[in-house]
Amino acid sequence: MLKQGNPEEETMNFLTVGVNMRDVACSIQRAGSSVSSVNYFNPVDLSRCTKKSIAFLGCDRISTDGLNDESGSWKQFLFEKTLAALAKDNFDFIVPRINSEHIDPLKEFTQVLGNSLKSLEPLRDKWQCIRAASKHGLLTPKTELLTASLQSVDLEFPLIFKPIRGSRGAGLRKVHSPGELEALLVEKAVDKDRILQEYIQGESYNINFLSDGARAEPIFVSRQLFSDPENLVYSGSVGPVKPEGIEEFVEECMAFLERFKIKGIIGVDFMVDSEGEAYFIEVNPRIQGSFEVIEDSLGINMFDYYYRAWHGEIPAIPSSRRLAGKNIVTAHMDCRAPDLEGWGYIRDIPQAGAFIATGEPVCTVVATGITEAEVEAQLRKLSNTILNQMKPL
Repeated sequence: MLKQGNPEEETMNFLTVGVNMRDVACSIQRAGSSVSSVNYFNPVDLSRCTKKSIAFLGCDRISTDGLNDESGSWKQFLFEKTLAALAKDNFDFIVPRINSEHIDPLKEFTQVLGNSLKSLEPLRDKWQCIRAASKHGLLTPKTELLTASLQSVDLEFPLIFKPIRGSRGAGLRKVHSPGELEALLVEKAVDKDRILQEYIQGESYNINFLSDGARAEPIFVSRQLFSDPENLVYSGSVGPVKPEGIEEFVEECMAFLERFKIKGIIGVDFMVDSEGEAYFIEVNPRIQGSFEVIEDSLGINMFDYYYRAWHGEIPAIPSSRRLAGKNIVTAHMDCRAPDLEGWGYIRDIPQAGAFIATGEPVCTVVATGITEAEVEAQLRKLSNTILNQMKPL
């Protein structure tokens, strides 16, 4: 479907832009198209499926420090390198995985498979989004807007502290007491609005929707995995799963998303508590981290489905062939990356010898199986195998 009508036409040329576009770029290549990439991270296997890749990080170090830089220098880097790539090559489409003020200006140069920042604003703003979802009739956690002038909090502890805008869980904290919240406010020197949210004890899930701008179709539900559950540090997912009794919730989410008329892949995070109640948490209007889990489970080319949805067609979603999962392995100590080339279940492969600090991502492991427990057990085993290869500095 990525050929433009006539199969004899030249292969289309894509440019992917984001924090880590390895999964998307490789999907584009498997679909038979040409792809280059501008990234924050610089995994070895990205270069295997791209004509050219440019990264903010060098090959000698893996660090997320730049992503937490509030100046956004890495976003400016991606924007400038994207402009440079556009000046050197003719791209049919740009495929972004970030929602940034730097994306809209790129539409002057070529087509962008990304929604305008204006159309995304009601969803990117977590305060606006949670209020709109509640008004729509979705069950949501109690939420308060935190400003410098707020004198008291009408929520029970523990609670969730999060920025109004952000992704990858950046700035998200679980707060256990008023004293801890006060210390956090001093640490963060609240100069931007943030929200405080009721903590829902239960399992965390994500729904992937595919939207053509008018209709939002649910295609996959996954259970989210956390390397540090206490601090809600996301590490991967397993799916498809079917939490009992969420059919009505999914239908309500569909109707809610269709109000905004945005296209592409849209993720909805939700929690299911011990009584089986589903709580809407937030919307992530971009390509999800479960992108390759869906491919491994359904046996489809996910980028082909994404591209077709952007052009007004939502293909039929096949039944899953198996369960699939991924887990981001994080370093437990300062170390050098081992040589992980040739390990079939490893993706986002680091350059051998690259410095990796404690808590930073090493690579991604993937697994498939018949049950959730089987897949998760495989992911743990594979992750431990990688960690056992790591040697302290």
